[in-house]
Amino acid sequence: MKRNLLKSLFVTLVLVFTAIAAQAQCYIIGNDGKWLTNEAGAELQPTTEEGVYEGDVVFDDSQYFFVCTKLMENAYDWDELLPYRYNPGTTEEISIVYNKPSKLTPAMEATNSSYMVADLGTHKIRVDFNAMTVTVDGTYPEHIYMMGTDDKWTLGVPSATLNHVEGTNLYKAKVEFTANYFAFFKQMADTWEEQELYRWIVKGEVLPNTELSLVKVLDGSSSYINRLGTYEVTFDYCNNTAMLYDETYVPEPETEKLIYFIGDGNSWTTNTYFGKIPEVSDGVYEGQVKFEVGYFAIGTKLGNTTNDWDTFNAHRFCPQADGEPMGAYSESPIFTYGDISSNAFQIKTGNEGEYVVTVDTNEMKIKFSGLVGISITNITSASDNITNYYDLTGRNLGTKKPAKGLYIKDGKKVVVK
Repeated sequence: MKRNLLKSLFVTLVLVFTAIAAQAQCYIIGNDGKWLTNEAGAELQPTTEEGVYEGDVVFDDSQYFFVCTKLMENAYDWDELLPYRYNPGTTEEISIVYNKPSKLTPAMEATNSSYMVADLGTHKIRVDFNAMTVTVDGTYPEHIYMMGTDDKWTLGVPSATLNHVEGTNLYKAKVEFTANYFAFFKQMADTWEEQELYRWIVKGEVLPNTELSLVKVLDGSSSYINRLGTYEVTFDYCNNTAMLYDETYVPEPETEKLIYFIGDGNSWTTNTYFGKIPEVSDGVYEGQVKFEVGYFAIGTKLGNTTNDWDTFNAHRFCPQADGEPMGAYSESPIFTYGDISSNAFQIKTGNEGEYVVTVDTNEMKIKFSGLVGISITNITSASDNITNYYDLTGRNLGTKKPAKGLYIKDGKKVVVK
């Protein structure tokens, strides 16, 4: 029995050493944003320790990467690459914590995703096929700052300071909100021009006790929270998410049915929204919604997390064609999700703005009014005043007199002859 045990141990050791010896090369794919199977974004070099590779890797267009030990002949041989690829083992291991080994898992046993670093730039990566780990060097800022929570926006003076939690990507602090508008900053600066380079906000509704996606903005816009009070604020430096937690908070039960709008206006997070309209009669919803250029989707129920598409899609309505354009006085049929292959509506440049939107789930259609604030009740002859013309979809045509037809000018309908 002892001889059989020794024989089994010997075979295991041979297999381990064979596997280590087989890692003759170590490649990083995805850091350059190309995602090709025949071209690496970087190649790590072997160290004096067999089975261990290191190298500087530049992340210039992507924060994601995976490890592989062989390149393919063609650019998109993903199935052929699979036996040579290594991924995070679970979704919790996707976000790399700097200077802390993360588990390296063969792709066939791992989650279908890649690792994520928190910052673009150059990082030293160490891959250890003996310990089956990948380690990324990086430096965290000492603090994450908030401004506006006290209604004071003083350059260089944060209204709250979040401290780094050792061994994680998280920053935390108790913060009292006495004002509604606020923003996160990854660094303090000496001028407002430089300060704006570090501003991150929540797009859409800020809901307590909910994971909120953050976006970097350069236009000075801010997050808005309706409910003031004291929250434990958590900022995830890698995933750029935040949570404002209050154990005493109890969401008000929904007493009315709503249509929620998600999309580019709230960074496509399924548990928040950039607009909502109430049910005004059985199956008919109506209200004002402000749109920016981009895509949007509608549904009667939000997801439970930022990426809970199953819940949102189960209550979603879609256009007949993906990217169906919407603007002033436009109307489009809608379909339940799964009945059609399209997903989202589109607001094109020139059609952004605020509209009264009607969603009729009886007749299955969505309808936009004219742009809110533009009156078209009177018809006059076109004058030569220097003001912009608009077509009847609300699209800005500039100050030059357009071709013959009916247009909007100075908030009124005008006839160009």
